[in-house]
Amino acid sequence: MATGMMQTLINTHCHCRSYQRVTSARVHWLQTSQGNRIISAFVPYADGRGSARAKLTVLYSHGNAVDLGQMLPVYKDLSRLLRVNIMGYDYTGYGACSGIPSVTATCSDISAVLEALETIHGVKRRDVVLYGQSVGSGPTVGDRRQHYVAAHQICGYSCSVHRLHVGTERSASQVAVMA
Repeated sequence: MATGMMQTLINTHCHCRSYQRVTSARVHWLQTSQGNRIISAFVPYADGRGSARAKLTVLYSHGNAVDLGQMLPVYKDLSRLLRVNIMGYDYTGYGACSGIPSVTATCSDISAVLEALETIHGVKRRDVVLYGQSVGSGPTVGDRRQHYVAAHQICGYSCSVHRLHVGTERSASQVAVMA
């Protein structure tokens, strides 16, 4: 994935004071396995002629200083530039989402989003690329079913990812290699 391009777009869009409306986004409320309600948005790739469809879908776990509303214009631009679908979501306890943020809650969140990609949007897991930025790197590498997706990329690997995997089947060196 073009990590530098993603970071440039994020920095450009996320410091604006108002949200842009992204009419192509398909917004859904999802129920997590922990009983929390989270919001998600699927931005399909559009080639401008309505004929092309994207093969890959990026499941984007955003950083701490933004929310889904701020990220939608970024998702729209990434979709167009990378020719992929983008699925974003807010974490438990963020914005209008219910619950209290925690490591287990964010892992439950990404599992619910992966399931929604399959059941609502018809995206097969083998066509999903997980992308996590900053705090989003935790759920990106923390989901136990990640090995069923096409690929994953993390940006701004944090100590929280290391702590998440201490005592699991992955060693700290394996997690560091993923970063």
